[in-house]
Amino acid sequence: MRKRQEEETRKRTEESQRQTVLQETLDHLEQNDISFFDLLVYAFGSKTTTKHWKQRNLFSKPGAVNTVLNLWISKEVSKRGRRDVKAWAVDTVQQILEREAEAASQTGFLRTANRPINADFVLGLDFKQLGETTQLACPKMFQLMSAVATTQRQQGECKGVTLEHKNFIVTSVIVNLLGQRSQNNNYMQHVLGLYLYATGATRQQISVLNHLGLSVSYTTLAGRGGKGFTLADSVDGEEDQIGINATAGQQQRMGTLEKLSISMRERARQVAREEDTGKVYDNINMNWKVQEQVIGRTSSQENGTCATLIPLFGVTPEALKTSRLNESLDKAGLLLEKDLELTKSERDLLETCLVHAVLRIAVRYGGPELQVFSKEVEDETLVTAHKIPVHKTPVYPLPTMNINEASTSGNAEVVDAILKELRIDTSKPEFAEKLRPIAGDQLSIARLRSVAASRAGNEGGASAMDWALNTPGLFHYKMAASHGILQNHLGEANHDLNNPGSLSAHNTVLKRKPIVLSSLPPFRTCRDLIFTSLYARVLHCLVLVSGKPSLKQFSEDITWEELKAYARQVIKQFTDSRKVDKLRESREFGRGKGDMVFENAILFLRDALHLREFSDAIKSGDSGRVCIILKLFAHSYRGNGRTKYAQEMLHLIHNLTHIWPPDVKDVVLKNWLVNPTGKANSWVEIDLLQEHLNFWIKTFYQAHGSGASWEWLATISPCVEVLRQLATHVNVTLGSAQGNRHAEADLTEDLDELLGHLDHNNVYREQPGRIFGEGDRPAPDAIAAGRHALTWGANAPLKQFNSSFRKLQCRRRIQPLVGGHAVSRPATSPDIRTSLQNLTWTVKAELMSCLQRIALRTLRAPIVCIPFRLEIS
Repeated sequence: MRKRQEEETRKRTEESQRQTVLQETLDHLEQNDISFFDLLVYAFGSKTTTKHWKQRNLFSKPGAVNTVLNLWISKEVSKRGRRDVKAWAVDTVQQILEREAEAASQTGFLRTANRPINADFVLGLDFKQLGETTQLACPKMFQLMSAVATTQRQQGECKGVTLEHKNFIVTSVIVNLLGQRSQNNNYMQHVLGLYLYATGATRQQISVLNHLGLSVSYTTLAGRGGKGFTLADSVDGEEDQIGINATAGQQQRMGTLEKLSISMRERARQVAREEDTGKVYDNINMNWKVQEQVIGRTSSQENGTCATLIPLFGVTPEALKTSRLNESLDKAGLLLEKDLELTKSERDLLETCLVHAVLRIAVRYGGPELQVFSKEVEDETLVTAHKIPVHKTPVYPLPTMNINEASTSGNAEVVDAILKELRIDTSKPEFAEKLRPIAGDQLSIARLRSVAASRAGNEGGASAMDWALNTPGLFHYKMAASHGILQNHLGEANHDLNNPGSLSAHNTVLKRKPIVLSSLPPFRTCRDLIFTSLYARVLHCLVLVSGKPSLKQFSEDITWEELKAYARQVIKQFTDSRKVDKLRESREFGRGKGDMVFENAILFLRDALHLREFSDAIKSGDSGRVCIILKLFAHSYRGNGRTKYAQEMLHLIHNLTHIWPPDVKDVVLKNWLVNPTGKANSWVEIDLLQEHLNFWIKTFYQAHGSGASWEWLATISPCVEVLRQLATHVNVTLGSAQGNRHAEADLTEDLDELLGHLDHNNVYREQPGRIFGEGDRPAPDAIAAGRHALTWGANAPLKQFNSSFRKLQCRRRIQPLVGGHAVSRPATSPDIRTSLQNLTWTVKAELMSCLQRIALRTLRAPIVCIPFRLEIS
């Protein structure tokens, strides 16, 4: 205690002595007419003192400078003195910020000048990394802005997320200020402007945000003009790079979107040069409305074509040799009835797939008790050898073409325009030596095949189009199958009592808008009705085969093995068309027999399960499962009256079984589905991908009013994919957590209503004697009817198909008039023997058809075989 007192006394004494010395020093300065200012300037402004002395006497003491400056702005100093100190502080901070801003501009992390406008430019801005980069480039500026945005209390109380948000706001302000300092520092404004355009913002909205410094102007995005230069010339194969054939004025007028369009087109050309690629195209219908119409400016609907380039996956150079396909086609046999039927192994595979389709439906829609089996369903899902490995499919949209593909010549023009756009030289001999897959809807593929057939024997080389590997668009096949089911099972309106299993009755139970076959709603509405009805029927049939009174009791304490057994029983009991045949035959021999309601219910469950399995196989990317259902569609299309799709299925099955070599078949099966996300169970049909791109072009990116033109569509369409990626990127980084897909509709109440309706009306309980009301008719067995229509009669479609194929083979062996040698034979002129042999096939086919017609009219029976031979000596 005593020592502490002595220590305190000693310190007070020393402090008193120090104060005395300091006061004497000040008095001495005053006596000698030396101001304290002179002393400071002498000590720190001259070379009389060393840096070490300055450091030791002032700057080495922590907080010494802050203490002095704080004293100079305290109330003990005059107002003028405080004002001078603060003015000095502001000037000093201003200089520091100017130096930081200049340094940040020199680093170029926000600079757009001399930076290529391409996909990397659009997607390369990392908003999270931008804050760190800005803080490193402008640390004092960031500190000052943070002090404005955050109080001391908030610094201690706010959560980390809130402080991160404040830091991002500070970053945004600094970036905006740097953009105002130099127009070159507008990288973020460019990206946000493109984001606004990608999400459908109007010109006025973009202009408002431009005035707030958050975006570039609409003119900077879209340009002032010069669009004719950038795009119209490209179809003729001229260079359209920035700076080539362009004046300085034209370059200045080009907007960011125009530059991006040119870059994306050049990227597509590079991919076409360096990789094996396929193409898909589809028509796009543009409705251009004019509110105040005058002569030469009226509302119109115009038809064009959109196309997309897609790199092929899993192909080898050997698989894409045209000569191998031509040789295989020349040796190919005819399409036989057995080729259209499922083999024993395929039937077993189909049954397994349908059982798993029932299991998927039960687990997904059967309530929480059955959802516990989700892992078992996923683990036991059948996988064929043709399942596509998961990978992300790159997509390169091409400029929209003002070509109507509604005709055969239009399709040929589209293909020529695509090749010209990609700068592919078709005059080179090696062009026709390589297969190039082309995908589209049924009509497009049929017309391309027609073009190739008409040119066979007349034109050779590239113009013969034997290099085109026609790939079907499975989405349009799915639509045709859905329309066939709806056509057969919709039923008559207001016939709910005597046809309670019809889709019309179920549509009424679900209180949805009426559906009329002559004016169908969108495809999704029709498909949803079919699937919702299917889900209820599957759950109802599971309850029936289990003998339980309700779905709730069915789900209680059920095991996985029991659920699989019930699913197999449902397939066996309620999808067997032979049972339908027996019931309908019994009705023909006596009244009170058969059951129209039960018969239709069995056929619907079978056909809808086929459609569900087809959709699931596509989503999982399993081409093997897809092919099995397509064989069934070959018959059902014919039975439903979809004759064009039925004919297309004959070509596809013939290609798969007789024409395409195994590796060529593998090319098609691996590339008729695409995966834009690179995730499992995210596969879509290649033609559906094109439909999605068409949707974005029509909904978000088309110009309106006087700005609407094919030139602008050609400009914006190559940018669609990268703009959608930008929108997703910005939404995920800065937007709210909404996800990138909508929530699945809750069908609980819908299924409860349908389950009650099915049970009350005994739809899946056989009750002999039930018939439909007047005007309603039993649904045809589309598969059986299609099989019969396909093969019966002298002019059966299968026979006509084979006859046309033989004629095509003969024509391909003829030396073409122009363009090279015969497609299926060496480059030598055919002799008379070859020509007569080719003629033999044609004469034989025509004679056989004639004799068959005579036999049917006279003998009432077809001729099985007619010996025919043309001797050549």
